Amino acid sequence: MAVLGRLDDLAEEHWLLQDLAKKVRYRYAQVLEYLPESLDPADLDSDHVATHDQLRREVVQAQRTALIDLRNRGTIGDDTLRRFERDLDLEELRTEIQILSANHERTAQAHNGGSSIQIETAGSK
Repeated sequence: MAVLGRLDDLAEEHWLLQDLAKKVRYRYAQVLEYLPESLDPADLDSDHVATHDQLRREVVQAQRTALIDLRNRGTIGDDTLRRFERDLDLEELRTEIQILSANHERTAQAHNGGSSIQIETAGSK
């Protein structure tokens, strides 16, 4: 995949720490491993998608709880907590946007007899 190839290229750069490059590559390799063969919403197993979405929410909540516990024990400060909470907030937003987008696409296809909706714009005729 293009992402992994680019990460391999970047791993040779002097400014990139090798440990960080390995971690990022590992993360993307895992993401790519679990991508379905087809990204067409009509082809996706809705139970699998719902389970994946729920798992993502649960993991973010567990991370949030662990961060608050670290702050309460004095291991991290409020600034660090806020910085990580911001990242978790963004992760939650990405998840919700993906869910809404997939639901919208499935609804649009269902209302259009299963085919994609074509929108003509002025000048596209």
